[in-house]
Order: sequence, then structure tokens, then C-alpha cells
Amino acid sequence: MNKRKLTGNLLLLIAAAVWGGGYIANDAAIQHIGVFTYEMLRMFLGGLILLPVCMVLRSGEKKRAAAESTAAEPIPFKLLFAGGILCGMALVFASALQGFGLLYTTPGKGSFIAALYIVIVPIITSVLHKKLPGVFVWAGIGAALAGFALLSLSGEEGSINPGDLIMLACAAVYSVQICLLEHFSPKVNGVYLACAEFFTASVTALVFALIFDDISLATIADAALPLLYSSVVSCCIGFTLQSVALRMTDASVGSLIMSLESVFALLLSWLITSETLLPREYLGCFMVFAAVILSQLPELKKR
Repeated sequence: MNKRKLTGNLLLLIAAAVWGGGYIANDAAIQHIGVFTYEMLRMFLGGLILLPVCMVLRSGEKKRAAAESTAAEPIPFKLLFAGGILCGMALVFASALQGFGLLYTTPGKGSFIAALYIVIVPIITSVLHKKLPGVFVWAGIGAALAGFALLSLSGEEGSINPGDLIMLACAAVYSVQICLLEHFSPKVNGVYLACAEFFTASVTALVFALIFDDISLATIADAALPLLYSSVVSCCIGFTLQSVALRMTDASVGSLIMSLESVFALLLSWLITSETLLPREYLGCFMVFAAVILSQLPELKKR
């Protein structure tokens, strides 16, 4: 492995760790403020920080075009507007479901259930293309079901933790958001799209926060640190690391490294909040991670 690819892989590993920490920050923030208030603030801050980045990128595009004596490629505002709205609304609902789920389950366990979006995406893709999923996807589905059962079923009656069900719904909505991103990303600049996505999510969350949350400056101040982590570190730094790193390494290897997000979430939750799981729950985590890997094998084979 050359130095460039190694650097890219290390950056992705840092990004996965940063996103894993986002679960702990999310869990800490919603102990003080409403879920929609939290999403509104962190998405707004994320978009606000990305805005000057977009301006710098656009300036660079114009300078390159001037150096080549050509006109800068125009920004496809219609696509950017449509992508920002659709991806932003999917993002805020997925993030809100994650927040509500963490009210009833733990960050480590919840992160593995939310990671099932990686298994759901190939299913949606197969349905959209009107073809049956491949053998690896079916194997991933089986491992995912087994993992979810081990993580969530408890008691003699086999009851399911409501927080785990909410996290499963979160994974389903995240998979829709990923499919939307895959549709719009090749057509518009990824940073522009992320900025529009964050602002759309912020406005949407504000509407729900005004209806359902009790917003006060005192409670927002109590959640200041996890809010800053989520918006600055998780959203902006994590996204930037991902964007830079994926240009330096293989996308197939990168997707596997990013799958470690849930592993970091469980590790950090153990270190910071002393979260521990039952033996069968650890086995469930292993099965979910196996499902994530299996679902990505078809893409790995193509690449």
C-alpha cells in the first residue's frame, strides 16, 4: 500500500471514530434539550460552517476557469435545491429518530442497529432496478435479522426494546437518505449539497421544535458541548475528512473502514459512559457487523 492510500485510510478511520463519538454526544445533548431543538441547532451550525467552505470552493473553480481561459461551470441550482430539500428532510427525520431511540436504548447498541442502513440500501437498490438481491445481500439480510434479534429480544415473552425499534426505523430512513445522496451527488458538488442539506434539515427541525419542544437558552447552554461536537467535529470535520480521504484511497476499502463507526461508538460508550452489553448482545453486534460486510461484498467484487 502506497503512502497516499495509507493516509486516506487513516483519515477515514479518524472520521469513523468521530462519527462514533457523535452517538455519545447525541445521547448527552438530548438529556437537556428536545430532540428537534438539538437537530435544528446542530444542522444550522453545520451548514453555517460549510457556507464559507462553499465560497472558497467556488472561488477556486472560477480561478481555475480563468487560468484556462474558460467560463466556470455554472452551479445547477435546480438540482441543488431539489437535492438539498429531499436529502435534508430525510436526514432530519433519520437523525430525529436516532435521538428518540437513544432515549430508550444505549449509544453502543443503538449504533449497531442504526448501521443496518448499509444492509437496507442494497435492498432498495434491487427493488428500484426490479431485480432480486444477490446471494451476499440475502446472507446479509439473514445475519442482520439474527443480529437484531440477539440485540433486541429480551424476556421470556421475547419483548423488544422500543428504543431498538425506533433505531431500526432510523436505519430505514437513513437508507432512503443515502439513496437520495447517491442520486444527486454525481450531478452537484458534494460540499454544496451537504450545505443545502444541513440548512433544509435545520429549517424542518425548527418547525417541529416550535410545535413539540420547550425551547430555552438555559437548556441549550447545558447542551453546548455535545452540540459543538456534533456540529463542528461530527458534521463538518468528519464530512471533510471523508471527502478528502475518498480521493486518496479505494472507495471499496473506504466503505469498509467507515463501517467501523458503530464499533467506535460501542468502544467510546464503554469508555465514557461505562456501557456494557450481555454476551448475546455482543454476539448480536458481531452478526450485525457481519451483515454490513456481506452487504458490501457485491460492490467490492465489482471494484
